[in-house]
Amino acid sequence: MLASVPFIFVALVATSPAVIFGSLLVGLTLAFMNQGPCNTIIVNVTDPKIRAAAFAVNIFVIHILGDIPSPTIMGGVSDLTGKLFWGVALTLPAMAASGLFFCLGAPHLEADQDAVLKGMRSNPPVN
Repeated sequence: MLASVPFIFVALVATSPAVIFGSLLVGLTLAFMNQGPCNTIIVNVTDPKIRAAAFAVNIFVIHILGDIPSPTIMGGVSDLTGKLFWGVALTLPAMAASGLFFCLGAPHLEADQDAVLKGMRSNPPVN
């Protein structure tokens, strides 16, 4: 996610269509590459009994924090500044913050996975 920020920034400030589309291609590819690891982390750190609920909560949070308010916020900022650039540029700090949260959480991943495995050994799932 952090690696995508410079490419998205370049796409926002560039004037050449080739640079814009090339930067968007790389930036958005990098931004969306987090989906597989995120889903894997959810599976690895969630008790099997509540895994489906964990995915549901994840999807809910993604939409409630991103998809629902972002068009209104971006439009409001664009209206206030008179420039669409500033509305769209709001995505950059959000992307940087999410990358930072991934980095801050990474050191805790192994312990969380081990805790779930330990719990599964003491309470094996019933089929």
